[in-house]
Amino acid sequence: MKKLLIRASLFPPQKLGGGPITSVSNLVKKLKDKFEIYVLTHNYEIGHCEPLPNVDGGKWTTVDGVKVFYVDHKDNSVKFNLNRIEEVKPDVIYQNSFFSYDHLLASLRYRKKHKDVRVVVVPRGEFGFEKLKLGRIKKRLYIKALKLFGYLKGVFFQATSDDEVSEIENVIGGNKVFYATNLPYEYSAPDFVNDKKKGELSLFTISRIHEIKNILTSVKCLKKVSGKVVFDIYGPMEQIDYWAKCEAEIKELPENVTVEYKGAIDHDEVENVVRSHEALLFPTKGENFGQTIADSFLNARPVIISDKTPWSDCEEFGGGIVVKLEDEVGFTKAVQTFIDADPDEFYKYSVRSKEYIDKKLNIEEEVEKYCEMFGENE
Repeated sequence: MKKLLIRASLFPPQKLGGGPITSVSNLVKKLKDKFEIYVLTHNYEIGHCEPLPNVDGGKWTTVDGVKVFYVDHKDNSVKFNLNRIEEVKPDVIYQNSFFSYDHLLASLRYRKKHKDVRVVVVPRGEFGFEKLKLGRIKKRLYIKALKLFGYLKGVFFQATSDDEVSEIENVIGGNKVFYATNLPYEYSAPDFVNDKKKGELSLFTISRIHEIKNILTSVKCLKKVSGKVVFDIYGPMEQIDYWAKCEAEIKELPENVTVEYKGAIDHDEVENVVRSHEALLFPTKGENFGQTIADSFLNARPVIISDKTPWSDCEEFGGGIVVKLEDEVGFTKAVQTFIDADPDEFYKYSVRSKEYIDKKLNIEEEVEKYCEMFGENE
């Protein structure tokens, strides 16, 4: 059985990193019978330094049948990470994030000494246009340096959407890119929404409070809807200044609209949160996957999303409404469509949202793609 080392700064019990935590956790659950898995991760939440509670950090420990090393904040260096990789002697390194310097360089330096080791880098949307704009000059120099010193030679990449395949090829070029979607959580059979009241709507979103998630547009588009609307926002607070702008808009909303920030939640709470609402409102500026969208579909909740996700064909199936990112009025109209839907109309949206993802994703086929990507039978 091959040794698979997963390099991921985000892993349970962390809960402030959004979808990537769930994606990596689900992958481990699906592959732990096919590979000997090791996870090298952080012993602190994103944006914090304090150790995670009830975690035995600083050494390899067994968690749910896999070996996990929770690295303390003070130890997170290239040398320290490289030493941990040397301890494992992996056959495959699954490197989450391209721009996490301390992680990526340790993985690439190890491979340079061990040419037979397969390294797969998953950028998780880091090469998208909006994200590349942040620190663009530094990122360009970083990429040029890695290429100049031969660190990217023979390294594979993973894309989780068609658009991301093109993004990786445009930025990196010359490296093989595998296409395999994130593995969603497998929920119990959902209850379809058959009791929605015409003229009312309960909306939710689960995402980081960050401008890339475009919560400000979510709030603004509710200003001119008619009917009773509740919009609950869940997720870690990442940009306080951005949230202040959202709060200012919330104060301007009419009495028929209630918006409330509920804070970060554990993934164990996602099912109850999604099923206690009727639809997802998520005008994101860009997703390479969009875990909250998948969670919504899997729980038979239709969506209102931007056209910057891999799920834009959901409207053809009747599982949601897709709006051009810059069309704020379009988001208002989409919300109004759901508000005005009677129980029978909305029930059809609910059923079709689940049918859509069942057709879109075949989890076992996706697992096989990961096995191929990691060279299970080579």
